[in-house]
Amino acid sequence: MKYLCVTPAVEEALRRVIDRHFNETVDIRTIFSNIEKINVSLIHPFEYFFARSQGATPAQNATGLFPSVTVISEGDNPIEVADAGRREMRISSDFAASLETELKKKTDDRGVICSPETVAAIKEATEGNQPVPVIGYQTHTTERISIEIWADNNIVKNRLYSILLSFLKGRAGEILLAEENVMILPESIVGNRSGNYNFDFGKTLFGGVVTFDVQYYTQELYFDKDKKVLTEGTVSLSQNEGGCRGD
Repeated sequence: MKYLCVTPAVEEALRRVIDRHFNETVDIRTIFSNIEKINVSLIHPFEYFFARSQGATPAQNATGLFPSVTVISEGDNPIEVADAGRREMRISSDFAASLETELKKKTDDRGVICSPETVAAIKEATEGNQPVPVIGYQTHTTERISIEIWADNNIVKNRLYSILLSFLKGRAGEILLAEENVMILPESIVGNRSGNYNFDFGKTLFGGVVTFDVQYYTQELYFDKDKKVLTEGTVSLSQNEGGCRGD
């Protein structure tokens, strides 16, 4: 029995899309000449400051961390939908090729969680495009995301907040759905531009935060090459979707 889990890397996908927007599409250097780039990360900048204050050697020097944008998962909840639960499906050689492509990505950016041995077994079993049965367990999830902005200049923080908020309400949803099969729920987007300060690290830092919900689905797949071929549905994993589905 082989196992794999097809699920979007939600935080990393958001980090990548937001980083591309600030530092390439908007090109923040052309707006603020004294800012080389926005540090968009999954690690809060205060972690580096705290590590330095405790005498530890941080993974990154704290200098140059600001302005920062941090993507944080606040928690998730399952959604009750008609197609959730156990499903019998088929996989093909196209699916095996897609798995190989995913494993070439960075671990935190993959849309699948599995071992190279599982991919090799699936590739072998699907040679000649022979359909192979799998048992899938599909769940739909709503995940709460917070994005924090911190800068040592209040005007810069406010401008970054406005850019981020408008992006999340507009084009970001289209990009995430097309690239990762992750949906931003526009009605869930709320923000707090002002009133967040930090004085713990020898300078005044100004903060803003935007929170919102995303929805996506996950499939656990169990593969046994000795099983007979089933015919209920077909599993696919494409780069545009970032997940798999039963057709």
